[in-house]
Amino acid sequence: MPVHDFKGAGAVPAPDETARSDAAAYKLRGSFLPALYETIRTVKLHPIETAEVRGYLEDLAAAASVIFDLDGAFEMRIRGGLLYLNASRLYVDLENFASFGLVVAALSDAGVAWVRMEKPVGGGEWKTFISEVLRFGAPQPGLEGQEGLEVLRRALVERGVPNIKVGAPGEGETPFSNEVERRRIAKQTYESSVEVTNSLLEGSRMGRSAHLKEMKQAVRSIVDQVLNNEVASVGLATLNNFDQFSFAHTVNVCIFSIAIGRRLGLTKDRLFDLGMAALLHDIGKSRVPLELIMKEGELEEQEQEVLRSHT
Repeated sequence: MPVHDFKGAGAVPAPDETARSDAAAYKLRGSFLPALYETIRTVKLHPIETAEVRGYLEDLAAAASVIFDLDGAFEMRIRGGLLYLNASRLYVDLENFASFGLVVAALSDAGVAWVRMEKPVGGGEWKTFISEVLRFGAPQPGLEGQEGLEVLRRALVERGVPNIKVGAPGEGETPFSNEVERRRIAKQTYESSVEVTNSLLEGSRMGRSAHLKEMKQAVRSIVDQVLNNEVASVGLATLNNFDQFSFAHTVNVCIFSIAIGRRLGLTKDRLFDLGMAALLHDIGKSRVPLELIMKEGELEEQEQEVLRSHT
């Protein structure tokens, strides 16, 4: 059953109520992201004609329509790895990073950087839109980049969805230099931390002593990034396509631990201690054969015992 009900009692406030409060208006816009996430996720898992999928589509259409009524427009845009809804930035945090990641990935895979609803549409139109985006997100022989996006645009019109427009990266954009720079610094800190973790684990595997100075500097940098730019830090930690997955996992645990510690009100010194513990939580894995760590598929019982021994 759908978990969102944007039309009934206890749902998102009506436009005339939210217009009195910027905070309420932001919450209203932010409610669209989990609605879209749940719909995409359900469409991937269940036949599209089921009652469950129809319920999510109706909720999604209602959420988009309420936002259109509130702002007089509806445009969702990916810019610099961030999501904007009618120029209001949707912040990613520990509560919505899964929604954020799936929505950005689904649109980006199809070459879509922005979605514009020219007038409110129903669940049927959203069903067609999501189906086509997922279809074009899969590899399409002979279709790449702008050419693939043009085919997607035509498919939407031909299938009766002329009022949902899509655009490519860079179309109609103006640079957000400060945010791009902040994200660049966060990415640089992340990659540097992965390299330090790589050196730590590989050094331990070879019997060398750990470089505590480098480790401490890496954790201090992560603490500073989470305190100053949690959105970018947590956003990077949600990506699973980093080449050095095992090392990136350790850094991700460090980032999430510090972000949770921040929400719990820990001091900066305590956040540093927590980050050090998180970065070292898998140090014993350095003594496990690398081929076992990177093995794909299910481990045999004997292999599981070897892996468990690192704790």
